[in-house]
Amino acid sequence: MTEIKHQIKREAVKMKLSDGSMIYGEVNLLAEGGANRLSDLFTKGESPFIVVFNATTKQGREGLTYVVSKSHIIWVSPA
Repeated sequence: MTEIKHQIKREAVKMKLSDGSMIYGEVNLLAEGGANRLSDLFTKGESPFIVVFNATTKQGREGLTYVVSKSHIIWVSPA
């Protein structure tokens, strides 16, 4: 079995979605070929989605992974 290793540069974020829900978690700044800043991940990447991992919701659910459409993100800030 071949082991695949990915580089990761974690950035903790909080994110508000268009339905009013909040997600607290981490994103990989090296996704999409690498980003120097958090804003680069959302504005320069070609994928219409962002993966948020180790996520927690206001409802108390923890350890989740979300694939979020960029079109549904109202705002994102470093946590």
